[in-house]
Amino acid sequence: DLVDTYPYSFEPHADLYGAFQPCKYSLHDLCLLLGVEPPKTDFDGSQVAQAVEEGRIEEVAQYCEGDAVATWHCHERVHTCLV
Repeated sequence: DLVDTYPYSFEPHADLYGAFQPCKYSLHDLCLLLGVEPPKTDFDGSQVAQAVEEGRIEEVAQYCEGDAVATWHCHERVHTCLV
């Protein structure tokens, strides 16, 4: 079943952070735990606001895409284990 924890939508979705939050896993840790290649970059979430202010949108987009791809692979791994 989907974990519906997104506060800005009424559409169900899979929130891996919500599912693993009691364990306090970062996306990087979750990737390692599930055998998924973590997104590797020198850029992290704390730098997003500054990068947007400086117009470095492509760098932000690449960072977000890496997280989205890793999250999808983690979701696939968890879903496969539950089926």
